[in-house]
Amino acid sequence: MTVDSVVTIPHNVQQFGPPTHRQRPAVPQLRDDPHCTALGRTLDGGVGRALLEQVRTVQRASTADYFTERGDLAAEAGQLAGVFREPTLQERFDQAGRELLFVLGMCLLYPAHRRGPRPGVRF
Repeated sequence: MTVDSVVTIPHNVQQFGPPTHRQRPAVPQLRDDPHCTALGRTLDGGVGRALLEQVRTVQRASTADYFTERGDLAAEAGQLAGVFREPTLQERFDQAGRELLFVLGMCLLYPAHRRGPRPGVRF
């Protein structure tokens, strides 16, 4: 569905705002949603155990890094420190599921980058 305030332009970019404005901010759009790709491939049985283990390793490493640095991030955030509060158990569970789907989708969409975390590279 396209409305008057969204105009599709070449190179997978959309402009938002009233059509009468000459200059509008351009916002790139992802070609494929990693979550949809991961769900579709998983439901079709197209995800093997080795890939799931790799995704799990990436997700666990990035989550551990975040929780290690969360206190420092909160201290530097000033008025936005609440963003880095301790999540509830349900929030952590939900976020872990979303992150696993995202990482799996990215691995499926960009298989050349499946090597996993490299030393010194943060997700």
